[in-house]
Amino acid sequence: MDQEEDASPLTALTQQIAALAHAVRELRADYNEVQEQLQAIQYPAPPPAPMASPPPLVGATASLPAPEPKIPLPDKFSGDRSTFRTFVNACKLLFMLQPHSTEQVKVGVVMSLLRGQPQSWAFRLMEQQNACLLTVDAFFQAMAVLYDDPHRVATAEAALRNLRQGTRPVEDFTMNFRKFAADTDWNQAALKHQFRLGLSATLKDELARVGVPDSLEELIQLSIQIDQRLRERRLEKASSFPASWVLPKASPPIRVDPEVTTSPEPEPMQLGSLRPSLSSEERIRRRRLNLCLYCGLSGHLLSTCPTRPSPPRKVPSLSTTVPKLHFSPLLTFSLSLQWEDKVLVLPAILDSGASGCFLDSKVADCHKIPLLTKSLPLLIRVADGSPISSGPILKESIPLRVCMNKIHSEMLSFDVVASPLLPIIIGLPWLRKHNPIVEWERGKITFSSHFCRTNCLSSPPSACQKLCYVAFEKPFERFPGLPSEYYDFLDVFDKKGADSLPPHRKYDCPIDLLPGSQIPFGRIYPLAEPELKVLRDYLEENLTKGFIRTSTSPAGAGIFFVEKKDHTLRPCIDYRNLNNITVKNRYPLPLIPELFQRLREAT
Repeated sequence: MDQEEDASPLTALTQQIAALAHAVRELRADYNEVQEQLQAIQYPAPPPAPMASPPPLVGATASLPAPEPKIPLPDKFSGDRSTFRTFVNACKLLFMLQPHSTEQVKVGVVMSLLRGQPQSWAFRLMEQQNACLLTVDAFFQAMAVLYDDPHRVATAEAALRNLRQGTRPVEDFTMNFRKFAADTDWNQAALKHQFRLGLSATLKDELARVGVPDSLEELIQLSIQIDQRLRERRLEKASSFPASWVLPKASPPIRVDPEVTTSPEPEPMQLGSLRPSLSSEERIRRRRLNLCLYCGLSGHLLSTCPTRPSPPRKVPSLSTTVPKLHFSPLLTFSLSLQWEDKVLVLPAILDSGASGCFLDSKVADCHKIPLLTKSLPLLIRVADGSPISSGPILKESIPLRVCMNKIHSEMLSFDVVASPLLPIIIGLPWLRKHNPIVEWERGKITFSSHFCRTNCLSSPPSACQKLCYVAFEKPFERFPGLPSEYYDFLDVFDKKGADSLPPHRKYDCPIDLLPGSQIPFGRIYPLAEPELKVLRDYLEENLTKGFIRTSTSPAGAGIFFVEKKDHTLRPCIDYRNLNNITVKNRYPLPLIPELFQRLREAT
């Protein structure tokens, strides 16, 4: 009995499924029949042709409907309100190019393109059999209530008022302007006025010069043409920059601070670096006991140690060994031009990238330097291959007597170009001909080639004679009491070499302290006014030279003054206490008589 009761529901369900399947087959057959009838109505069959002349195959294919264009589906819509109208217009374009059979099919296509919350909302409408699903327009209206901007007109008007071209092309500005203008009800006059207000100041000036058209479309087209021409002119100006050897870019002057180095090292005779380095055991002990790594006391760390000297302040100083870095970044020197009974002194530079020797045209016109017309125009190009902005070179100077520091003299012709920054440029052909020795670090040029000794130098020098120093160094002072036979060695008697410290070398002599020794501290005592004046002058002079630098270390050496024969005071530093704790580097000195004896026996 129970088995019969269990079988009856299963049988009923099976019968219902069979009935539903039969109903679906009937609906499908009816749908196919309706489709055939609709196809026959839309595309009626041509009348039958006579049997004697059957229609050709080409005529039969011509009666078939044209294939629909294949276009991609619109992007999925996930609820972004800024893309809602774009999505709706894309769907309408799809339905226009590919007509669907019924409105329900169009609604189904739109629902298949939804994602996220819009899709869930559409599925609930389908479950409720909402009336908005009957037509695609009603479905779009229902979506607009949720995802369209209710204040679209006000938003578009505000966007139009705030829209500015800026540095963008007019094409981009016009595209945004049309997008916002389509959502407003402004007339053409208002849109034209707002479009002109949003243009850049340059375009407004051009429109004021040529006049504003009557219609909005004419204004847009004219603005696009003017903007394109202005951008072309900017590109032309950018591509025709002046030659690098005519207008070299002057870098900012470089200050030379001998005491500032990239890797600071302790210098000899420097009190701030006299502390011996800690051993590894002592360093570990201090860290374990939380002691200062500098003074060894507790209660503070190395960064806050009161006895640790502060980093030295950068004191600007003038360097006499490299004056070129302080005054000028270019290798400049003086040239003397002579023609007829006139003499002209001008600054010049060496440029290995220049293809010749050049003279500024304004200098030539101002000083009435005789010029000649070149037989063939000379075209000069810059690094990117473009010609110089002044055009081809048409003029050249007559052969001029060129003197350099009254030592080097020759006859030379210059090509005339526009070079307002540097009057004279000495190029690669001149450098190859004379082959000078250029010390780039010191900025010194010497002539020692056979060509210069034979043709250019006024007297054959016994050694390489100095031509110049960069940035016009001061000439040496001749000593009135020096015999004339020592004039070739004047640089030996010059004091400028004593105003700078020698460079660091691997054999610098360090100052090593005895382990565990205490650094001496100098006493503070008053000085008389003459002593204070001498001390100030001494500190200022040595700070300028770079011999010393400021320090806040509490350790130091005492100073006293000794009267000289001329009754002036000589400051003396008392390093006796420091010498008592230094490691003595003792070694036997060679006997002078023994050395002379070895020289006598040399062969």
